[in-house]
Amino acid sequence: MLFLRGALEAFSVGENNMRKAAGIAGVLFGLFALSYVGLYGSIVGSFVGWLGEQGPGSAALSTWGANVRLLSWLGPLLAIAGGIITFSAPRLGATLLAGGAVALGYLLGSGTLGNVFVIPIGVVAILAYFSESPKKSNDPATENTSGGGIRIYTGFDRAKWNALLQYDEDIRAVADKVQRYGRRWVDKLAAAYLPLNDKAYLQKIEQEVVAAAEAEITAEPPRAHPLATASWSAGILLLLVTLAGQFVYFQSANLAYYPALHPWLERFCGLAGCRVPMPRDLSDLAILDRRVYDDPSAPNALVISLILQNDAAFRQAYPRLQVRFFSLSGRVIALRRFAPREYLPQGADPAAGFQAHGSVPVTLQIVDPGKDAVSYDFEFR
Repeated sequence: MLFLRGALEAFSVGENNMRKAAGIAGVLFGLFALSYVGLYGSIVGSFVGWLGEQGPGSAALSTWGANVRLLSWLGPLLAIAGGIITFSAPRLGATLLAGGAVALGYLLGSGTLGNVFVIPIGVVAILAYFSESPKKSNDPATENTSGGGIRIYTGFDRAKWNALLQYDEDIRAVADKVQRYGRRWVDKLAAAYLPLNDKAYLQKIEQEVVAAAEAEITAEPPRAHPLATASWSAGILLLLVTLAGQFVYFQSANLAYYPALHPWLERFCGLAGCRVPMPRDLSDLAILDRRVYDDPSAPNALVISLILQNDAAFRQAYPRLQVRFFSLSGRVIALRRFAPREYLPQGADPAAGFQAHGSVPVTLQIVDPGKDAVSYDFEFR
């Protein structure tokens, strides 16, 4: 808490300093999270996905592993992007930083490890949000003094002012002169005149209001050097493109589940030298017909006849096909796994993938497991 209070006091020297500090901190914390969470999250997610391919419940484990890999990269990259954008758009940067904190919190939980990453990024998001200067109000009721030194009181009696405009030609003439600078300056005139309500001061108030309006028109706000602005913009754009490229490169396996993205992924990988993996969802695969019978052309052999169906809305990789035979007591007495190249019809290309809503006939010849085999099952791996 002492560190946080000291940091806030240091940043309060200027909103620009707070913005810079929030931007730099967001990038650094994002890189820190990327080096640890991104790396180890990818390893854990890949390992869990591999486990999902080895046993029952594979679809759930594979999905969980894919989510871990996705969040382990998404959280840090959002924090880095938020830190970069904070330099030019603090509120948007704060939103991205908060999104990164939420993603990391969902992935890591509320334990010690989660707090190490979530709390600092969350604090930076708060700093980034409050580092944006509030817009200056044009309401005279919120201003104390004008540029010309006129005392502005907190509001004025608008009904009384409207009555003066209607029945006092001198005040109406002055208001008409000031009107060309905008309604705001007429309100300033009213707020300055009504407390005095003395025409002896009307000319002086008019001069000061007009002078303040002219000064505001002629004053030019400080502008950044065009080269510096262009350099910052180019640097931010380059970093954002790099971050987006890294995300697509490492998450291409998850993005491949969306058919509309395939053409873009293939173009990207053509430039980046990566390969777009075929998506894989075993829960969308089904067996429409299955038959196991004695092979009439060979002794001690069985023929397996199946029709495989892909119910997914996307083309996906062919699975491995597992066949098991059981005894009367439920003991596995024979097991065989077939790779796609072993069970696909002749001429079919396994690398082309299983067409969306398509079906494939499968015919296999195996050794007869014997008379003890009384039942069998099939499983996709």
